Amino acid sequence: MELTIEQALGDQWAMFYHSQWPVEDLQPVCTLEQSVRTVNQQLQSVRDLSQWKYAHQDEIARLLWVNWMYQRLGAEPIRKPVLVHKHNEQLVVDCGDTRLMSLNLLPDPGTVSVMVVVPISQAGEYSDWRQIHTNRDLMRVTGFGRGADIALRVNDAGRIEWLEIGDHTTAHHLHDVDQRIAMMQRYVDTQEDTFEFSVDWARNHINWDIYAR
Repeated sequence: MELTIEQALGDQWAMFYHSQWPVEDLQPVCTLEQSVRTVNQQLQSVRDLSQWKYAHQDEIARLLWVNWMYQRLGAEPIRKPVLVHKHNEQLVVDCGDTRLMSLNLLPDPGTVSVMVVVPISQAGEYSDWRQIHTNRDLMRVTGFGRGADIALRVNDAGRIEWLEIGDHTTAHHLHDVDQRIAMMQRYVDTQEDTFEFSVDWARNHINWDIYAR
């Protein structure tokens, strides 16, 4: 059963939205440096990505996405809000690390829209944020149309820990992980045996259409 935001929040949780939160004030779970290190360790021993564990395949697919997003930031600013939760007075990312990786490649990553989910008892701390009660509320503040799809997942405690939103305007955003893995395999196959990824690599202009056959 697919939950709506209203169903997932119930009477225990509250969701709030902020349209311009400083990127530097968000605590990611995974950084681009960590992702690059993980992928390079795997490449040193196995260049056939089909032999990698899924978690490692996901990391190399993420690198493609980071570069692809970075190249398009001028034309397509990040519209999807980053989902976070509060821990030790910090906003920790639940869903959106890849978007932050792309933004942090800029000289000034600026701000990004953010959603936080908190116990209803803490709702008073977010009086200057906009409260989100339903799927339609989220579509309205993010500018997605009524036909937008919202998918979410809750953790064992019942808190929303993953949420994605998109419509026809984001359908071309390479959401298929298997497609990105196949594209990365073709890319790696064109590189020297000593090739390694890096943070600077993610700023390169790469025509990924060439590898999407």
